Amino acid sequence: MKKTTFFISWIVIAFIAIVSIIACQRESEITTDTHRIDSSSIQTFFQTLFENKYNYVTNISDLEADKIKSGLLAVYQSESVFEKNMDEFEYIRAVRSKSEMMYSSTAVQVDIISDIHNESTSIVKIRVFFALKTNVNDEETNEPIIVKGYDIYQFEISKIANSFKILTEQKLDLTNVDQSIMDYINQNPVDLMVSVRSYNGTTAAQWAKDHWNNIPSSGYYDYTNFGGDCTNFESHCNKHGGWVQVNAWHWISNGTSCDYNMTTCQRSPSWTGANQFHSYLTGSGNSRVISKFSGLVLPWYSWSTSQLNTVKVLIKGDIAQLATSGTYHHSMIVTSKTSGSPYIFLTYRNSTGNLPRLDRPVDEIKQSFPYTSETIAGFYVKP
Repeated sequence: MKKTTFFISWIVIAFIAIVSIIACQRESEITTDTHRIDSSSIQTFFQTLFENKYNYVTNISDLEADKIKSGLLAVYQSESVFEKNMDEFEYIRAVRSKSEMMYSSTAVQVDIISDIHNESTSIVKIRVFFALKTNVNDEETNEPIIVKGYDIYQFEISKIANSFKILTEQKLDLTNVDQSIMDYINQNPVDLMVSVRSYNGTTAAQWAKDHWNNIPSSGYYDYTNFGGDCTNFESHCNKHGGWVQVNAWHWISNGTSCDYNMTTCQRSPSWTGANQFHSYLTGSGNSRVISKFSGLVLPWYSWSTSQLNTVKVLIKGDIAQLATSGTYHHSMIVTSKTSGSPYIFLTYRNSTGNLPRLDRPVDEIKQSFPYTSETIAGFYVKP
């Protein structure tokens, strides 16, 4: 009997030990999984990283440049690694700030050459192709001069919770790289057709006409039940017209509106909020628009000739906004233009008191409940 009891006790102990080992292994797997590198998100991370770096050298305000720099620092494990690898961009910004020639806009294309994953880190090699549009034209062609080039980088990155951290960064010299990198470059030539997009108001207006009541099934989130969809719709129109997203104005996916940093925030307040969008349009660092009029009081009954003459300066793709007591609550895009009254027609999605409309004549917009002393502002969008 004692032997039987002893034998059973050992079986119980062995069973408990095996269960414990399996549990520990599963716990280890779960712990490791929270730090596992997702290959599909690496592309987005580096695309955003270098869009920010090249936006830093354009003619943005010092305030916006500081915001970009602060956001970039946040994705580096070490401040020394960050500072070392920002030197080139700091130099370019310093040179351009003292010159009449500036970079007005930029486009970036990041290609993943290779990525090797360990349990908690990855070694990633990328090619970064960039195009920087200057504010000067070639004296013979009269076309804007665009600086283009590409660099090869090697990074070591880790993932903590849902955020990437850069551990090391190195720009590679093509005269001393693995043959595999040269093979990639030769087999995947840089697309020289990549260009810095300017704004096309006709394209933006047509996108508005196509989608005012038929929003895209992907790449678009409807904020109708979250305060209104008008500014979100306007932002998408501007994007399809050619605006490149920046820290101060961006939408990557739906999520809580947080800060103005594309590396840490999926959506800036200015993308969906009418008043925040107005602040972006009128900010000192925004060279995309020119304010043509503001504070024009809407009539209760009919528009005067003077009022119509004020708004007729807008053209296709331009922006109009409504405000009450200085707070903007509705955004609209000019989608049609005539030589006679009412001159401009506006398209928009819904906001409080305004249901979606296509090509609404401006002279049908008037004071409306629940707003009082409502005004309209208009912005010319630069090509």
